[in-house]
Amino acid sequence: MKKLMKKLTTRETSYYNKPQHQIIVRNDGEVILETNINDVKVQVFLNYCNQVNFYNRSFDVNQADFLEISEKIIHNEIGFIKFEEDLKQINFVMQDESVYIIGYTEIEHKPEKISVDYSFKIYKDDLKNIYKKKAIKSMMKETKKNRLHLNCLAFNGSEYTCTDVRRLHIHKIKNIQELSSPITIGQNTLEILLELNDKIYCDISNNKVKMKSGVVCIEYNNNYEYPDYSSILPSHSSSTIDLKIKDKKEFIKSIKKLVGASIIITTPEQNNLEIFGFDWESNEIKIKSSIKIIKEKIILNNNNDGQTMFDKNYFIEMLEAFDENELTIQLNGKIRPALILTDNDTHIVMPKRK
Repeated sequence: MKKLMKKLTTRETSYYNKPQHQIIVRNDGEVILETNINDVKVQVFLNYCNQVNFYNRSFDVNQADFLEISEKIIHNEIGFIKFEEDLKQINFVMQDESVYIIGYTEIEHKPEKISVDYSFKIYKDDLKNIYKKKAIKSMMKETKKNRLHLNCLAFNGSEYTCTDVRRLHIHKIKNIQELSSPITIGQNTLEILLELNDKIYCDISNNKVKMKSGVVCIEYNNNYEYPDYSSILPSHSSSTIDLKIKDKKEFIKSIKKLVGASIIITTPEQNNLEIFGFDWESNEIKIKSSIKIIKEKIILNNNNDGQTMFDKNYFIEMLEAFDENELTIQLNGKIRPALILTDNDTHIVMPKRK
């Protein structure tokens, strides 16, 4: 956790946007360590071990001390704390009676208003199953560039989605809950959640999401709407190719060997599929290499136009998004998305156009 928070808090920021590390004492004596990591508030709670009447006050501390004390709280190493106002220092007394001393600068205290509209739980295992997929990691990084969905997962109570406009992944969960409104989970938040306990308790209030597990709490604004993907899901079409892949790993190896940034999948004749690697040069397709797929099961109906173009990396990541080795890909022509579907997951990738 300490290594992760250090990594996040040392990311490149402007001078006026550097994270502030605070120790806050509430009016009930509860002590909170708080920082903001790229618009995500992270809090670590030290419950009721304040031995001095320091209430409703806030203190600014340096990053190294903040990270060290946060780690000790998470591992339950601190017995109690003492504030020494004359020396402008805080003594953290450990369970083994050793003392960790930090200096502070007192800052304006802003009491936190606590209200909850509704609550629910999310499970770390669900998040791990999603984030281990290479395609999801790729989409969350890509969306950071185009800012359309702020490199985030979206959760509506029954499924998680991630999209970068050209691709979409849907992961359905078993622990279905009804949410009054969907939430988004950004990459920074997700990386912290994966370090926490299995059950993560969530509160929603005034468009703010607060997630707590153990002594760690994360809070951020929920400003982005749940993506409406219904319009891009293809309905039943008479122009489809169902390609049943018996050995996904070998299939991916063959595609990776193709030279070029894009691929064209074409069906020159029944039960015969060919994949070309190519690049655009002077508005012409320059074929680099090709593979023939004749051992796999191909269902091609008479109305298929026989040719679909994809970004090669996107197509490979679509295949790698699934644990299953045997998959069925549905191709839907030149302009409609390609799909892979299993019981819990749907991955969609849009074809490329010239």
